[in-house]
Amino acid sequence: SESSPPPPSPTKRNAVLSPMARRLDEAIVSACRVPYQPGALEAMINLVAENAHGSGANFMRPADGATPLHAAAFVGDAQACRALLS
Repeated sequence: SESSPPPPSPTKRNAVLSPMARRLDEAIVSACRVPYQPGALEAMINLVAENAHGSGANFMRPADGATPLHAAAFVGDAQACRALLS
């Protein structure tokens, strides 16, 4: 029989995020939404730049571990990937 992966732990799924972390979390989700929403990736990169002193590009969504780099790669934007890696 086929088994599915376990759901995220309640602690991770219901993590309390700071306002900036919540904005980054929502921006990652928006950037990965299908169909692609024009401007969503750019908005996420702007938030990363705003939070360069904090977690910024290294922010990980508590629910699934996705980062801004994952979102840029998912969309296929090599320029955004390079910017996030620099």
